[in-house]
Amino acid sequence: MLSFTVSADELKRLETAWDGRDLITEDEFFADVLCHPGIPRTTRTRIFTKFCEGSSKLSFQYFVIGIVLLTKADKDTRFEFLCNEHEVERWIEQPPQLTSRHSEIHYNFYQVLAGVTHLDEQEVEELEKVFGSINDTKLCKLTRNGFGALVGGAIANHFIDGLFRAFDENDDGLVDFKELVCGLSASCRGPHTARLNFIAQLFDSDSDGYLSKEDIHSLYMHLNLDKTVQTIHTDELGRASLTDFVCWANETKCVDDLLEIIVQLGHICLGLHPSSAEVELTVVCGFKQRVQLDAFAEWNIVSSEWWRQWVHALMSNSKVPPINNASIITVKQKNDWSYKVPSLSNEGAPLAQNLVLNKDFEALAPCLWKALLRWHGSAAREGISLQRRILPARIVDPGAANSTESVIELYPLTLLILRHGTASGSWLHSAFEWNKESSLRRLPWCVVSESRICTVEELLELLTHQLHINDVESARLWTIEIDGSPHKRLLDNDSVTLNDLKIQQSAQLLLELRNADMSWPEEVSCLENSNAEGYTADNSDLSYTLGITGLYNMGNTCYMNSALQCLSNTRPLTNYFIEGRHKIDMKGSKSKGMVATEYANVVKELWSGKKRNIAPIKLRDAIKCAGPVFAERSQHDCQEFLSILLDLLHEDLNQIENKPFIELSDSDGRPDSVVAKEVFYFISVTMFYLE
Repeated sequence: MLSFTVSADELKRLETAWDGRDLITEDEFFADVLCHPGIPRTTRTRIFTKFCEGSSKLSFQYFVIGIVLLTKADKDTRFEFLCNEHEVERWIEQPPQLTSRHSEIHYNFYQVLAGVTHLDEQEVEELEKVFGSINDTKLCKLTRNGFGALVGGAIANHFIDGLFRAFDENDDGLVDFKELVCGLSASCRGPHTARLNFIAQLFDSDSDGYLSKEDIHSLYMHLNLDKTVQTIHTDELGRASLTDFVCWANETKCVDDLLEIIVQLGHICLGLHPSSAEVELTVVCGFKQRVQLDAFAEWNIVSSEWWRQWVHALMSNSKVPPINNASIITVKQKNDWSYKVPSLSNEGAPLAQNLVLNKDFEALAPCLWKALLRWHGSAAREGISLQRRILPARIVDPGAANSTESVIELYPLTLLILRHGTASGSWLHSAFEWNKESSLRRLPWCVVSESRICTVEELLELLTHQLHINDVESARLWTIEIDGSPHKRLLDNDSVTLNDLKIQQSAQLLLELRNADMSWPEEVSCLENSNAEGYTADNSDLSYTLGITGLYNMGNTCYMNSALQCLSNTRPLTNYFIEGRHKIDMKGSKSKGMVATEYANVVKELWSGKKRNIAPIKLRDAIKCAGPVFAERSQHDCQEFLSILLDLLHEDLNQIENKPFIELSDSDGRPDSVVAKEVFYFISVTMFYLE
C-alpha cells in the first residue's frame, strides 16, 4: 500500500488557505488552486473531477488527498491518479507548480516590501522564515507577550511596551509580518532621521503623533537625562510633535545609545540578517558587552577558539566557520558509569574541567546564540547547545570571596538515577514479588545533569517526561548515596532544591514507581525485610501520642486499614487484647488462634506510642489463610472484611460449643450508658461467652 503524508505545518497552511469553507466549486478551484495558465482547461476539469470523486463540489478532505498525490507521489502514481490520460502525460512529466499563482503573489509581495523598505528580497524571505518560528502559530502574528519574550532581558522592561507600539503600525495589538519588516527597516536600515522618528514612537503612549507631558517626563526619566538637556520644544499644551523630538534628539544625541540597542534587537532578537561583516561585528560585540549575566537565567557557552575564528573571519571578510565547541567538550570514559546508561540533560555535553571565562569560553545570551546559529550554523556534535544557569557564587563555590556575585554554573550536578529491579535485572512489577529468589535491587537507569537550584519537583518532572512516565503522582525520588556514603532519604518536599539537600556530584538517586496495586516497593520491602534500613522519618527514639499510629498501605489494603482502625478504637475490646485476656480464652479454642494472636499484636503496636506507622503484614497473612477471598491484592468491601474478621476472632476465642441464651432487653428510657454496657455484655457473651 502506498503511503504519502503531509506534515502538521503543511496541513495547517492548507487549512488556512481553505479558510473554513465547507465546499468549493470548480470555478473556485480554478481560481485558487489550478490557476497556472499552462494547465489546459480540459486537464483542469479532469483533475477537479478526480479530486471530487465524481461530486460537483470539492471537500477539504478530498482536496488534501488530491494535493498529496499530485505533489508527493511518484510519476506513475500521479499518472494513474489522472486516469491514464495520455494528453496530460507531458504535463505530469514537467508539471507546473500547483501553487504558482500563490508563489507569484508571494514573490510580488517580497518585491513590494523590498521596494518600500531598505531591505532586499532575500532579506525579506529570510525574515519570513524567522517570523514563522517566532509568531503566534494560531494568529500568525506576534502578540505583546510573545514580543516581550523575544526582547526581554536585552532591553529595559520599561521600553518594551513602547517598542511594541512602534512596530504595531495599525494599533491592533498585534505585529504582522509586514509591520515587522517595515519596523526593522525604519529602525535598523533607514536614514538617521527615520530611525529617530521610530524612536519617538516608543514614547508616544497613545500613538496620536504627539508626546504628552507624561510621555516627555517618562522619556527624561527612563533615559536618565540631566536637566541641561531636557529641552524638547513643546506647544502651549506642553506637547511635543514627533518632529520636535527628532530635532531635539538629532541635536543632543541623547538617544544614540538607545538607537544602537534597537539595532541590536532588530538583528539578534527579531531576525534581521546583518548587511555586512562590519555590521555583524559591531552589533554582536556591542550586545555582548552591554548585556550582563543577571539579564538572563540561562546562558549559552561557546568555545573561545571558535569565537576568535569568528572575529578573524569577519575582520578579514572571509567565511565564518560553523560553531564548533570541540575544544571545551570532554569525552566520557568507557569505564565511567555515566557512559553505560542513557543521559538525560538540558545542559548539553559535559565541559572540560577548569575552563576560564574569556580565555577558554565565551558566554552568550540565549538570543545571541540563536542568532549566530541562524547565521552560521553549527558542526554536527561539536556545535551542540551548551546551556548553563546563572547562580549566586555561594552556591557554585561556597568559598567564593563575593558570595552574592552571579556566576555561570559550568558544571551542573551529574546524578545517577536508579530504578527497582530483581537480581536477574528484570523489572519489578510488584513489591510483593520481592523474595529470596528475586531480591529487590536498585539498578542504574539513566544519568541526568541538573543545576544545583533545580527543585525536587522540576527534577521529577524532567525524569517522568524524558522517561515517558505518564503519572507523575505515581513516582517519587529518594537519595541513596551522597558523596560516596549511603544516605537514604525520601524527597517529599517538592520545593526544596538539590543544593538545599546538600547533594554533590555523582550522587545516586532512586526514582521509585508505584506498583499497580498502589504500593511503594521501598516501603513494602523495608517492612517485609527485618534487616532492611529504615526510613529517616521513623526514629525509634521518638514517642508518639497513644492511638495515632497509622497503618501502611500494603497494596490496596485501605479497606483493611479502615476496619482495623475502627475496631482498635473500640476500647473495651482493645483493652481485652492489650491486657492479654485473649490468651486465656485461646487455650480452650479448637482453632490455632492465629488471627487473634496477630490482631492482638497489631492492637498493642497501635497503642504503644512507639511508632508512627506499622504494617499489619502477619495479620494480613493470617486472614488470607482463613479467608481465601482476601488472598488477591484487590479492593474489597470494608464492611465485609470487618464481618469476616469478627467471625475469625470469634472462632479463635470461642471456648464452648453451647452457650446460654441471653435476652437483650429494650431500653425503656434507661440512660444510654447503662444500655451501652448491657449491649456490649450481650455481644461479648454472644461471640465469646465471657463470664
